Amino acid sequence: MAEVLLIISEGSLGEILRWGTSEKHEDQFHAILKRHGFWYSLENHYIIVLYQEDEQLQQEFLIMERWRWVQELASRRLYDIHAEVFEHFGQKPEDLKRLTWRQYEQFLDSIFRNQGFFTELGPGRNDGGIDIRLYQSATVPELVTIVQARRYTRKPIGLEAVAALFGHAVKERAKHAIFATTSRFLPGARKFAISMENEIDLPTIETAESGKVAEWCLDISKRLEKFYQTGADGPPLVPLSAPPPELVGKIVVHRGGVNMTTNDFAVVEADFPFEAILRPIGARQVTGDSQVGQEIPEITASARWTELARVTARKETSSCAGGIGFIAERKTFFLWDGQPLWFNYCD
Repeated sequence: MAEVLLIISEGSLGEILRWGTSEKHEDQFHAILKRHGFWYSLENHYIIVLYQEDEQLQQEFLIMERWRWVQELASRRLYDIHAEVFEHFGQKPEDLKRLTWRQYEQFLDSIFRNQGFFTELGPGRNDGGIDIRLYQSATVPELVTIVQARRYTRKPIGLEAVAALFGHAVKERAKHAIFATTSRFLPGARKFAISMENEIDLPTIETAESGKVAEWCLDISKRLEKFYQTGADGPPLVPLSAPPPELVGKIVVHRGGVNMTTNDFAVVEADFPFEAILRPIGARQVTGDSQVGQEIPEITASARWTELARVTARKETSSCAGGIGFIAERKTFFLWDGQPLWFNYCD
């Protein structure tokens, strides 16, 4: 069962629940939650996880919060590296209508970049009838496909709109054109697109309603999930920041433990304006014994803190060294300063 709410407490509440210093207070806390239909468990020494007892309410809450999460990613254009976003729209294509028209264009742009194209997203207004241009790659500037996007709630797409896109494809000398919409295509528009399939010297037209977009999303979701689980089939993304980010290749570390001191290492593999992809790595001991000593990160060693091959991390400004923190798997990582770090496994 997925959590509903997290309470972070290093104070008296955490002390009561972690060490059982007051059964009376613990019983009172439990009674308050029970009265509101919740129960709790301790994930570690400072995170208390609350759950909704009613499974239907739990599911409704998760659906609501998942959409809020998608909206948060949309506001910062962070679709690209989140498998769960593509999974969401793959399973609920009707939610594409809940995006703004510009978010819909941006999301399609993210889909095509995940499919391996080098994309050029138009300004959104006065774009000459072309919302996205798809190129073979950044180094091969051959225009492959042009895309028109219409985020409509009810208005169907007719022949005139599809024929206009065809005209733009001819003018741009594009081999293919895609018309994507959250609405539907009228029979005349579909018939026109099909009639172009056998024209050798003319562009082909693909009509993509939400069901087709959902298929693209599910395919990307599976590939991204495989990437994070195994490290295979990395996403063919073009990072949003240029020139190549300085953080790529840097080692970061999370230092944790209550009565112990542990070090969790990772390498920044891809850097985006607000997020990064981290590759977990292990450590090599340089002093001490198996319980207490010093260690440094080891690129070829297996990570102890996760079984995932890759994780996404939210970037936050920090007063610590490097001025930036990476939040992943409920841990905060900071840039490693290159010095051996103490570990202590004695509880």
